[in-house]
Amino acid sequence: MTTRPRPTMPNIAERGYQLLLLLYPPDHRAEYGYWMAQAFRDLCRDAYRDHGLIGLLEVWLRTFIDALLTAYQERRRTVNVFKPVALRGAWITLLGGVLLLIGAAAQSIVLIPFWQRWRYQSMSESLWWLIFPAILCLLFTYWQLYRQHAGRIGVWGRGLFNAATIFGSISLLMMVGLVVLKDPPGWWDAMMIPCILYVITLAIIGLENLHWKLLPRWNFLLLLVGLPMLLAILLQQFVGYVAIGQAADDLERLLYFLAYLVMGLASFVLGIVLTLAARVNAGRGSPSVNQG
Repeated sequence: MTTRPRPTMPNIAERGYQLLLLLYPPDHRAEYGYWMAQAFRDLCRDAYRDHGLIGLLEVWLRTFIDALLTAYQERRRTVNVFKPVALRGAWITLLGGVLLLIGAAAQSIVLIPFWQRWRYQSMSESLWWLIFPAILCLLFTYWQLYRQHAGRIGVWGRGLFNAATIFGSISLLMMVGLVVLKDPPGWWDAMMIPCILYVITLAIIGLENLHWKLLPRWNFLLLLVGLPMLLAILLQQFVGYVAIGQAADDLERLLYFLAYLVMGLASFVLGIVLTLAARVNAGRGSPSVNQG
C-alpha cells in the first residue's frame, strides 16, 4: 500500500495563503487570485531553500500583514460601486411603499373612535390585506438587489437574502392559507414564526447594508424597511405589562400602525431613489457610483 507524501512546510504555507485569499472580494480573486498564489509559492520556495524555516516565516508574516491591508482596501473600493436595478423593478418597489402606506392608513382607521362608529371599520379590515402584495413587492425588490450585487456581498450576504426570500414566501403562503381556510385553529400562531424570521432577516440585511451600500444614497433606508416591524413584534410582548383590555388592544394597533407607516415611507422613498438611479443610468448608459 502506497503512503501519501507528507506536506512540506512551503506547501503548508501555500495552503494557508489560499485561505488568506478569501479575504479579498470575489471579483478580485477571480482576476488575480491565481497569479497571487503563484507569486507567493515562488517566494516561499526561494525563502525556504535559502534561509530555511526562519525565511519562510518571515515571508509568511510579511505577506499576512500585506494581505490584511490590501484586502481591506479592495473591499472598501469594491463596495462603493452601485449597480442600479431595472426601472420596472424600481416602480414595483414604489408600489410596495404605496401599499404599505395604505395598510398604515387602514390601521389608523381602527385607532380613531369616530371612524370606528361608521362603516370604515370593515373597510379598514379589507385594506389591511393589501399588506400581502406589499410584501410581494418587497420580495421582488430584495431579489433584484441580490441579483445585482450577489458577487460582492459574500456567502453571509447571499445567505441572508436567500433566507429572506424563503421566510417571506412561506409567510405569504400561510397568509393566503389563513384566508382560504378561514382562520383554522393554531394557524395564526404558526404563521407568526416565518413572519418573525422574515422581519429579523430584513433587519439584519438593513444593518449589513450600512457597510455593503447597495443603494446609490441613503443606505439606511433598508434598515427602516426591516427594523420597525421587528420592534413592533418585540414591544407587543410587553404590552400586557402596561395595559389591559381595550387599552392593550389599542396600544398594539398603535405599534403596528407606526411600523407600517415607517416601513411604507421608507419603501416609498426607496422606490424613488431606485427609480431616479435607473433613469440616470438609462440616460447615460453607464453604472452609477455610490454616494453614501
